[in-house]
Amino acid sequence: MAVVWALLVSVIVVRPLIRNKALNCRANDAIARFMRDSLPPDAPVAVYTIGQLAFVSEHPIIDTGGITRPGAIPYLSDPLPVMARWAQSQGAQYYIEGKSLLPGSQAVFTTRTPFIGWTFRTALYSTTGQLSLWKLPPPPEPAARQVSANP
Repeated sequence: MAVVWALLVSVIVVRPLIRNKALNCRANDAIARFMRDSLPPDAPVAVYTIGQLAFVSEHPIIDTGGITRPGAIPYLSDPLPVMARWAQSQGAQYYIEGKSLLPGSQAVFTTRTPFIGWTFRTALYSTTGQLSLWKLPPPPEPAARQVSANP
């Protein structure tokens, strides 16, 4: 009976997951190649999944997952625009995410990515989402200091 369950789980869950992981790697490769070929080579890019993108694009990466930049960790549970502002404060000029995080951001490259995750809701394996490389707007100017006329 254990063999039957193992085969069933393999066919229903594991195979679609592995297929979607491979498709996701292709989408990330397309973004990374676009970055390598189209962005200035020193333009920092913020992203949560750093490995393949950093390796293929050879761009500086602002790690929003906190692995190489622990400063991101306090923002992991915040809304994504807060993380985007943090990444921008770290020098990010671009951000990879499904939707625009900051007003004035412009999508410069977009691809579709499949659902990746373990689930028995097999219909999810046939869904896709959008993943875009966003050019961030210029960071906000620091608040001007109030200068008093009377010392």
